[in-house]
Amino acid sequence: MTNKKIQEKLNEIFQRMSEDNVYGDELSKFLIELAILMGAYGQAITDLERVYINKQIEVMNEKDLSVGKSEIFVKATDEYNEWKKAKELEKALIETIRSIKYRIRILENEKETY
Repeated sequence: MTNKKIQEKLNEIFQRMSEDNVYGDELSKFLIELAILMGAYGQAITDLERVYINKQIEVMNEKDLSVGKSEIFVKATDEYNEWKKAKELEKALIETIRSIKYRIRILENEKETY
């Protein structure tokens, strides 16, 4: 699955979650979907990071720069931008998974209380 397809799938799940009042089993299904995507997304991020690092090596060699100086040039590239966006989406995905787990625990505690 490509990075773009993974992002589209994540956005679709986020949209479905925000449209409905989801409870119990539905939350568990979202959690499973997100966990599966997390594995695929981890691989996509690794691939993007490799492209970003290769770009940095290319810039270092072309401009005869140190790692630190080449970093400044590389951060202005599309490769860096794509990798950075993916990392930020990964953070959102992790927080969403944590939030769903927390919500499931709250719902389970509410059931036990009644």
